[in-house]
Amino acid sequence: DMDLLLKSIDTLMNSLGHVYEFRVLGGEPFVNRQIHRVIDKLVSFASADNVVIYTNATIIPRDKNLSCLKHHKVKLDITNYANVGESKNHAKLIEALSANGIAYVTHLATFWTDSGTIKYRRRPEKELTEQFQNCCVGDVLNLLNGKLYMCPFSANAHNLGSIPPEKEDVIDLSAYGADISALKAEIAGLYTR
Repeated sequence: DMDLLLKSIDTLMNSLGHVYEFRVLGGEPFVNRQIHRVIDKLVSFASADNVVIYTNATIIPRDKNLSCLKHHKVKLDITNYANVGESKNHAKLIEALSANGIAYVTHLATFWTDSGTIKYRRRPEKELTEQFQNCCVGDVLNLLNGKLYMCPFSANAHNLGSIPPEKEDVIDLSAYGADISALKAEIAGLYTR
C-alpha cells in the first residue's frame, strides 16, 4: 500500500535524527510502476544522506522512474547475474543510466542466492544467534507494510505468516500516532537488543 508506505516513512523520519542510507529492495524495485514516489519521498529528507536502489537489471526504468534516479543522493547497486543465466537487460540498463548521468555500481554474481526460501532447519539457538550477529544486514532497520523489523528475512516471514509474530521482533509504526518519544525508545530498544 503506497499511502501506508509513505506515511510510515514520515513517521520513521520524525523519530530519527539522521539516516545515512536508505536501501530500496525488492525482488526488483522497478516492478512497481510508482517506485518514483518512494524515491522522491526518501530524497526529500535533509536528514537522509543516500538512497541506494538494489536491482538485478530485469527492468529498465522509464519516465518518472528513470528521472527520479538523477538526484545526487541516489545510486543504483546492480547485481549482474549473467553467469547464472539472468540479467539479460544489464547492458541496456547501464546504457540508460550512463546516458542520463545516473550513478551506479555493478558487480558480477557467481551464484544466485535464494533469500526468499523459508525452511525450518533445526539449528541450535547458539548457531542461530551467531548467524544473526554475522548477518550482512543485521545492523539495519527494515520497513515493510508499516512495520519496522531488525531483519529483512524476519520481515518477509512475518509478512507471509510463515513464523508466529513476536512483539520484540517488530514495531508497528501506526501504533504510536504522535507519541514520537515512545517510538524513539522502541526503535532504540529494537536496534540495541
